[in-house]
Amino acid sequence: MKIKNWLYISVGLNCVAICFFLWSPTQAPKTSSVIAVTNRVIQSATTSLPKKNVTDAPSQTDWIQALHDAGFSKQRIGEIAAADFESRWQQRMTDAQRRFNRGEIGDNALALLTLQHDAEEEKALRAVLGDEGFLKWDQENTLRNFDHANLNLSADESQSLYQLYKNLQREQHDSQVAQFEGRMDDADADRQTGLAQEKYNQQLKTLLGDDRYAAIQGDDNPDTGALRRQLLNLNASQTQVAAMLQAQQQWTDQSAKLQQQLQSGQLSSAAYDTQVNALDAARETAYQNALGADAYAEYQNNQDSRYRTLKQYQSAWGLSDSNVKSLYAQIQDYDNSVSNYENQAHATEAEGQAVDWAGVQAVMQQFSQQNQSNFQNSLGPQLFNKLTDEDVLGFDTQ
Repeated sequence: MKIKNWLYISVGLNCVAICFFLWSPTQAPKTSSVIAVTNRVIQSATTSLPKKNVTDAPSQTDWIQALHDAGFSKQRIGEIAAADFESRWQQRMTDAQRRFNRGEIGDNALALLTLQHDAEEEKALRAVLGDEGFLKWDQENTLRNFDHANLNLSADESQSLYQLYKNLQREQHDSQVAQFEGRMDDADADRQTGLAQEKYNQQLKTLLGDDRYAAIQGDDNPDTGALRRQLLNLNASQTQVAAMLQAQQQWTDQSAKLQQQLQSGQLSSAAYDTQVNALDAARETAYQNALGADAYAEYQNNQDSRYRTLKQYQSAWGLSDSNVKSLYAQIQDYDNSVSNYENQAHATEAEGQAVDWAGVQAVMQQFSQQNQSNFQNSLGPQLFNKLTDEDVLGFDTQ
């Protein structure tokens, strides 16, 4: 069998490469935490509150008035009221969870109760602050999700941004409620949620302009943060980082549009897959142009957790940079050999020829054992075991 002979030639090449290695020279807007702040506020406020007997149960009106009399601002009072609501809400959720555990309520009832949180909180805070006071308090807290200072928002822009965000929350909340109440199926709910997010993104971009929109997307996008962290290891220049982030943002924007077209029925699944693959290829080309061949190869290696593990522990394991690269190259050669052999078997079957899959599996198992033995002999049992324990070496062909 030709593919079997080819696979064993690869074993010999791996042996040579490992020996060379052995003797080579070494070388996403987040909500701010209110609870911690309000705890400090409550502690400082208690010295100004009138003393009552332990048996007296102060009403909400009593302590609100006491805080007003003590000179607390409506912002601080709102924070305290929000903390008080959260405490009571958590008890309500705990009671509901216990009822759920006992089988007294179902999944949807528990989920619908969770979705009532924001409306219940708004009702409680409006009672404390009044309608005007609540809107001022809620706008300030909502806009904390954004980098307000760097955006340099005018008063009108702040109001518009607040309304956009609240509209998005309301539309997505309504879709979730309809889903759990059975008025909308999962696919329609997901589509409505995606359309609401897309509309919000477009309106937000119109409001902020390209530069501020890009800045705020970068702050809130975990993918952007991950890309920046990867580029730190490459000592990429600011120009290279900017080019990479631009390519990533273009990919994100185009992917969102394709997703919307797929959900609305404008694209078939096959056309969607084709265009997504083209987007991926264009992004990788842009990355390579930004970094250059060597840095791009290092960037690609860093996508593999095994390579990152080798780099992280190379000092502890006595490996130089060249050792890491050589060893990782041998690991990739093994992976590619197994993948290519299996692909050739599938291609043979696709041509209408019978394939002895039990025999294919047996050959792959023998190849795996041979490579495992080669690595163990060349690296020594101690390093081999460490690399195996850290999942850097894997020879499972099942």
